[in-house]
Amino acid sequence: MKRGVNYYSDELKAQAVFEYLNTNLSSREIEKKFGIKGHCCLGNWIRKFGLSKPTSKDLISFKIMAKEKT
Repeated sequence: MKRGVNYYSDELKAQAVFEYLNTNLSSREIEKKFGIKGHCCLGNWIRKFGLSKPTSKDLISFKIMAKEKT
């Protein structure tokens, strides 16, 4: 039986990557939470978006920007 390709929305990809980078959840836990079937997907999405684990300086910047929006 031929397996189909899973397509995930950019919104789901971004949300999964954001949660992985900003929480202590493992990639397996994120995959289970979002129903992602491929074990390489999360790593591929991180590279696709050009992201990495945020530094403390990045987190401060994000908090400042969030306060400015409100």
